Amino acid sequence: MAPLLCGPVAVPLAAPLERGGGREGEGVSAGAMQAMGGGGTWKATYYDESYNAQQLGCPGSGLYDSANPAIVAVGPSHYLDTPCGTALTVCGAAGCIAGWREDACVGCTGDWVDLSEKGIEVACGVGVSTCLVSVTYR
Repeated sequence: MAPLLCGPVAVPLAAPLERGGGREGEGVSAGAMQAMGGGGTWKATYYDESYNAQQLGCPGSGLYDSANPAIVAVGPSHYLDTPCGTALTVCGAAGCIAGWREDACVGCTGDWVDLSEKGIEVACGVGVSTCLVSVTYR
């Protein structure tokens, strides 16, 4: 079964977008995330490289870059509880990424998160198109 691929869409900004800058997404251990509180277990999929250089939906987020592991999109059921700019940690079988909600995935239903290609590689493993992840609000 092919993964559902979502792309950048415009979404309202519910909170100021504040980030530390740079590509923070790699090198966070799963053990370090357990103490931060969590959003539960979600399904992770990924964007397609064809979205590279397209504007992300959250104001101030910039352009999509498939090599940036810190890009996270959520589906409609999480637009309100995970507003643009929310800091998230996403951990899968292969590791964790530290990122921010920078986009929306209108095709993502329920507890579903969309990651960049680099993000899904770090969290789920090389060549994996979907996996279960824990999502932690930080």
